[in-house]
Amino acid sequence: MNVSTAISVLKNNIERYDEQMKMHGIMGGDLLDENPTISAMRKAVEILENIKIVYQKEFASKSEAMKEEARIKKLTHREKLALLTNTKKS
Repeated sequence: MNVSTAISVLKNNIERYDEQMKMHGIMGGDLLDENPTISAMRKAVEILENIKIVYQKEFASKSEAMKEEARIKKLTHREKLALLTNTKKS
């Protein structure tokens, strides 16, 4: 699932929750009383909307992709910046 799909799914779930709360006259109160799962979803949407994808690559298998992810996570900050710089030139 890509980021935009995840945001869409979360927003749809939040909308359904808000509609149910309105139907029962519960909406409009303090968000501290809100279902913790819905609060987490709202926060996730806020975070996901601010994500900028700076590096993306396709792989033949999930296994290959996970190995590359592990390799990249082990890189130093400078090596990661070099990876991005080299990718932009290609």
